[in-house]
Amino acid sequence: MSELTILQIGDLHRGKANRVGNAALLDSILTDLKYHIPDVLPIDIVVVCGDIAQGVVARDLAAAEQLVPQYQEAESFLIDLSKELLNGNRERMIIVPGNHDISWAHSHCSMREKDINTSTEGRRKLIHSLVEESRTPSSAIRWSWEDLKFMELHERSLYSQRMKYFCDFFNSFYNGTKTYELETGNQFMVYDYADLAVSVLGLNSCDCVDHCNLAARLNPDALAGAFMFLKKPQYSERTKIAVWHHGLAGQPHRTDYLDPLSVQGLIVNRFVLGLHGHQHVPDFMNEIGKFGYNSRMVLVGAGTLCGAPEALPTGQMRSYNVLRLDTNSGELELYPREMKGSPYDSPVWGKKLLAYNDDYPIHAKLCQATEGPRKAPESDTVLMKDLSVAEARIGASDYEGALEILHTMDRTNAMVRSFMVECYVRLHQHKNIVELCIKPTSVREAIYVLAAADELNDSELIGQLLDDDFIAAYDDQSLAQYRKKLQRRRTK
Repeated sequence: MSELTILQIGDLHRGKANRVGNAALLDSILTDLKYHIPDVLPIDIVVVCGDIAQGVVARDLAAAEQLVPQYQEAESFLIDLSKELLNGNRERMIIVPGNHDISWAHSHCSMREKDINTSTEGRRKLIHSLVEESRTPSSAIRWSWEDLKFMELHERSLYSQRMKYFCDFFNSFYNGTKTYELETGNQFMVYDYADLAVSVLGLNSCDCVDHCNLAARLNPDALAGAFMFLKKPQYSERTKIAVWHHGLAGQPHRTDYLDPLSVQGLIVNRFVLGLHGHQHVPDFMNEIGKFGYNSRMVLVGAGTLCGAPEALPTGQMRSYNVLRLDTNSGELELYPREMKGSPYDSPVWGKKLLAYNDDYPIHAKLCQATEGPRKAPESDTVLMKDLSVAEARIGASDYEGALEILHTMDRTNAMVRSFMVECYVRLHQHKNIVELCIKPTSVREAIYVLAAADELNDSELIGQLLDDDFIAAYDDQSLAQYRKKLQRRRTK
């Protein structure tokens, strides 16, 4: 079988505060599929991109038990959805966790305040060292903006339990045929469908997410384990799809998104399609391979299926996606669906036109890599060696040292530009950000150059940037919000 259809949903946020019940939600989706886009039926796979539950903001462990009924409601809905669309085959449903699926209470209770009561000079040095240490993903040190204190992780076993309720829900849904582990290095799941010639990898982008740290991350050990598993001969001819929760971009000074470089490991391991949620905005983009290979990954973001009105970004409604894929040709059709002007407790769906694409459905072609990687020319080898040195210096917070290397390199190279922007941002070199990104080549560059112009308080530059074709037209929610902020300021 070369053709398959995927229903992509995410951000269910099930809980008491949700204004749509399971029955109405299920009926609305079935009605939309049967009467308004019947050509997509039957559905072969359902992908659930995280934030299954609404979550509980609490510090005591007893309150965390409120997650249980939320997951029970979600499980009931997903079981009914599988019965209606997948003949009850739950193995055809891929589920990954999101940041709302974490028990904040376990996060709070696993940490304690870090003692920094030392002499004035010693305190300064200690704080500096704590700041640097907190930037390391695996560090036990956190800065709590809520408490304005350094916190230290002192009960790792309790910390790992913050995923307990999601694990219980996951294991219950699959009746024990699949089990989700608390050990972060094992938090991946391979769903292989030989009859569809597809392998789907479910990942946890909340590896280090807790009440102090919202930055998304894919655990390196989990990635390595998944890649090794999928290198087995029986998976060599599969079309590979990855699923996780977080998007790849966010507003300046926020961290609740996944580093785009994380996707590069998926690309070089022959993944051609990535599905995510989190931003409550449907999205579609190509992520180009940056390591010299003729490869790329199509990324499709789902909006929120059931998010509350106050959780919807300005101008957005609830949404979900349907994808049709031909694994032989690599042809992809994307049908974004959006809730129309209907009551939140009884949704009606229709087509969603993405602001930067008037086509419906959206057509794309996956990069079906059939050949091994070409031998990199000597120039590429030197480039990657220099980039590795620069990356190591960035990791050691030696941004000036990294720039010494990067300034000798071709700044049209995407990786070089990414590293330079990182250094300029860390060093607060706003003029250099503007010089490099005055014609942005990515959403990340667009956001940072607007932020730099804002910091410089240069109204003429801000006006020039707001008129830039890329910045004006790109429908990324984070970029749109920052653009609107500066536009409102100009009109005052």
